[in-house]
Amino acid sequence: MMTRMIIALGARSLLACGTLIAAAAPLHAQRTIFDRVIVHGRVMDPASGLDAPRNVGIIGSKIAAITTAPLTGKDTIDAKGMVVAPGFIDLHDHWQSPAGYRFAALDGVTTALELEGGAWPVSEFYKEHEGKALINFGATVSHGGARAEVLKPTGALDQAKTAQDTLVLKHPEAYRRATPEQVRQIQQLIARGLDEGGLGIGFGLAYTPAAGRDEIFRLFQTAASYGVTSFVHVRHASLAINGGSIDRRRVAAHRPRHQHGARRHADGAGHDRGRAETRRRRPHRALSI
Repeated sequence: MMTRMIIALGARSLLACGTLIAAAAPLHAQRTIFDRVIVHGRVMDPASGLDAPRNVGIIGSKIAAITTAPLTGKDTIDAKGMVVAPGFIDLHDHWQSPAGYRFAALDGVTTALELEGGAWPVSEFYKEHEGKALINFGATVSHGGARAEVLKPTGALDQAKTAQDTLVLKHPEAYRRATPEQVRQIQQLIARGLDEGGLGIGFGLAYTPAAGRDEIFRLFQTAASYGVTSFVHVRHASLAINGGSIDRRRVAAHRPRHQHGARRHADGAGHDRGRAETRRRRPHRALSI
């Protein structure tokens, strides 16, 4: 089983990746001189259920021993009062940059993924970060990015008179309905992004209010054909273009297995109570997200 171990020391984290291969060290491990030893820490491993004081021995990049027995190392870290645990995987990280990766590492994150908004073009995203990232990284294919390439945004911000004008003029494609042919082109671009290593499809539906049910459904079909997940930032209840905030749930009834709700806004107590009441009365229509 591959895993990553971290130990959080105040505001700093020590990252040591490798293979968890022992819950208790044999005699020869106790005689081994490890490259690094972490002692007296509370070791937590969700995969095995371990949650107990242990000493950890590391050789190179591998976790070679986890034991209650004393260990000797060239470098020893006393983790008394600290937790030693697998590195965190952040599914919703928009700060995909060297500085962002460093801050993530200091928080104990060893994998930072941009799954909600996604990246476009996907190949350029990986090329930009390859060999420069302190931690693991990845992204979905951005529906908004692929959609903008097909609908060719053109705007003139100097014509804006209101905040809403600014949004429309800056991203006019987000407020234009895609034709069936354009939807087909978006599907082709999304498929290309998945072939380039996209981890799924990222939908920022709150930022593409003109994307209709048919467009979303077709792209959910693309995700299903690849066996990947759709990560959805749902719309505000006030965004009523093409069905507003209920688009995802209506469309998802056809493809409920591979969807992740990345963000849902609190649009006011009344709206939230209404949603809760709907889920209570019609549990058979609820989605496991």
